[in-house]
Amino acid sequence: MRTASFLVLGAALLAGCAAQDDDGVGATGGVGASGGLGAFGGQGATGGQGATGGQGATGGAAGSSGAAGSGGSGDAGATVMVIGRTSSLTNLTTAVPGFKVCVFQDPSVPCVLSDSLGDFQLPGVPASSEVLLEFTRTQYYPVLRTVTTHGSATDIGNAGYPSTIEANAFASIVGTTIDGTKGQVLFSALQPGQGFAGQDGVTASMTPASGAGPFYISAAQLPDPTLTATTEAGFGLYANVNPGTVNVNLTHPSKSCTRLVLASFAGSSATASKVPVHAGYLTAGASLECP
Repeated sequence: MRTASFLVLGAALLAGCAAQDDDGVGATGGVGASGGLGAFGGQGATGGQGATGGQGATGGAAGSSGAAGSGGSGDAGATVMVIGRTSSLTNLTTAVPGFKVCVFQDPSVPCVLSDSLGDFQLPGVPASSEVLLEFTRTQYYPVLRTVTTHGSATDIGNAGYPSTIEANAFASIVGTTIDGTKGQVLFSALQPGQGFAGQDGVTASMTPASGAGPFYISAAQLPDPTLTATTEAGFGLYANVNPGTVNVNLTHPSKSCTRLVLASFAGSSATASKVPVHAGYLTAGASLECP
């Protein structure tokens, strides 16, 4: 299995989460050369971010072999329900039931399974907080999504998830072998509006640096190692990143862009996202909005 190719299969997970700020439905991507790769575009949720409580303190830094802690709740004790849908990577109208959805490494919140329609409702999630959600299922690669919850029910939309078969099908595009002791990082640059179209011309930098990348996704929704910035697809990735917490800064040469709050954690600047990286997981965790 090859890292960068696999990451592309999950890259648009960010769009599924990000699109909820605009109530739009993201456009599906083009067909890949060996089976097809659909770009994720989740159906938008309504409502603005809740105003209950401030953001909690961030977790501790990673140790020599462990990942950094997660952020605290903005309003101690207050919880909300997170809802969404799990679908096929290549066809968002095809539900994939049986995904286990959890608050990552938080046993105090019982996990739930997506139903026959792919729908899930996860109660007890900290309100107005930065929360890392975990999506796992047999024959699918584990995915983490960074979500900033509202003060009320939070809809993270409909998104597709990559199966291991799909990951292998696209494995040869870039040729970087997945290291199971490392994590993978996905980022997106989007334009507000119906469906959150991708933003071209955005470059990424990551600190501390490790692994390979950034790789940017072509307009055909495939990774292209020759690209030096995002295309209209709006996606990119880092491969085999050391576990811990990284800061991914996304910048555009002429537009005034800001971090997309609902789909990412606050980073070191207005255009940066804090991304938790865990071994064996693909984290959809950095997103920029360029009006």
